[in-house]
Amino acid sequence: MQGAASLVYLSSSDMYKLINYSSFVNWLAVGLSVVALLYFRWKRPNAPRPIKVLHLIAVQQLVCLVMVIVVAAVATMAVELCGTDR
Repeated sequence: MQGAASLVYLSSSDMYKLINYSSFVNWLAVGLSVVALLYFRWKRPNAPRPIKVLHLIAVQQLVCLVMVIVVAAVATMAVELCGTDR
């Protein structure tokens, strides 16, 4: 995933776009980690874990991450389509 993101980074010379790309990929990776945590909690509930996290906390974090990713994507799309920073 990082290799593909690096190729996208090379296509832009604007620093703000590079920051947006990297933060989007970072939040996406964190979100996928939380999804994996919830998946393994569901599929392997008795597996030994070094750190135990309540389901409520993981779901809450996932909802927040989805909100961050969606808002960032919509804001970036609005800037690209309208050409303004509003």
